[in-house]
Amino acid sequence: MAEKVWDRCPKCLSKLTNKVECRTCGIIFDKYFQAEARKKEQVEQEAAKKTKSGRRSIMIMAGLILVPAFAAAFYFLGRTSSPPVGNMAVTAPVVKEDRGVEPPVLQKSPVTEVDVRGKGGGDSTDKRFIQSARDATVSVKTPWGLGSGFFISENSIVTNKHVVQFNNEKFEEFRQKIVQRRQVLDRDVEKTNEIKRRMAAMPDGPDRRQLAVVVQMREAELNKIIPIQQEAEKKLKEMEEKKSSKDVIIVMANGVEHSVSNVIISNIHDLALLKVYTASAPVLKRNRDGRHLEQGDTVYTVGSPMGLANTVTSGVFSGYRKMVDKNEVYLQTDAPINPGNSGGPLIDGHGHVYGVNTMVMSNTEGIGFAIPIDTVFEEFRNSI
Repeated sequence: MAEKVWDRCPKCLSKLTNKVECRTCGIIFDKYFQAEARKKEQVEQEAAKKTKSGRRSIMIMAGLILVPAFAAAFYFLGRTSSPPVGNMAVTAPVVKEDRGVEPPVLQKSPVTEVDVRGKGGGDSTDKRFIQSARDATVSVKTPWGLGSGFFISENSIVTNKHVVQFNNEKFEEFRQKIVQRRQVLDRDVEKTNEIKRRMAAMPDGPDRRQLAVVVQMREAELNKIIPIQQEAEKKLKEMEEKKSSKDVIIVMANGVEHSVSNVIISNIHDLALLKVYTASAPVLKRNRDGRHLEQGDTVYTVGSPMGLANTVTSGVFSGYRKMVDKNEVYLQTDAPINPGNSGGPLIDGHGHVYGVNTMVMSNTEGIGFAIPIDTVFEEFRNSI
């Protein structure tokens, strides 16, 4: 069959001057026809789904009849062990899970179990101690993010290094994204203005009215994007102007803010010590009986996940793990550690602090790590 000859734009119906792009509305013909083909295919798929729906209803009814007979069998057959975890890479701070990628190839875990025995920390909980631990925990605000910390002595707050230390690499990535988005936005604005100029030179009629609709749609999209871009550029400017620890402030549990007088950064661990002389709060203490957490003990995290200050979450202590590449021991727990929780305390039901929440394992759920509190006292023994 001979190819169909067309002399008008399939979208705005204006007369064509070439077979690549419409000079009036700006569409690329190949992309336009590809989009139309996808729409047609989607309509056909929806029609096929409706045809199958009747059959599915019959199958569901049959399944409801058979469910009681097979429920017990499915219960026992379904009790299989969980699959092994792949890609055990540990990153800091928190790495978001991407459900849209293929499962990674299994590889050797960079963590190994460490035998730390002793009397268990106990599993009973007293809400008074949890409340006191919440009051001892602060939000740590910087121009580039938000984290948590807690009073470890009268004037000292411990947090993560990655919370208070400016990350130049991540800042550069953020800056490049903002610049690229501005370039794309400027091109879209210029393209819209070009269409408006063409429209102004056209006589009144169907072609001009159709083009006015196109301009209206493009401007509506731009009005949504421009404020988002402007807010991102404002944030970028603030980050460029403030890159030092003098801009770090803490927010108490009651909402009162205090400036940090001094920041001491660990050269070895993901730890930092903040000196604050204008605030007063409860101090979290270690268990003086020398007890260690035991597998299965209930633990709690306190912090400001996603900016939600004074958040308390609970979980189970899983064990002591050693990072092979760092030669450091961490406390593993399934208590939620989300963005903003970094630097907050890991405590037991009696309010004793056992660790500093620091990171989660990428591509997993419920596998978080805390730096042992003993490491904090060893690192900052001359400053606490």
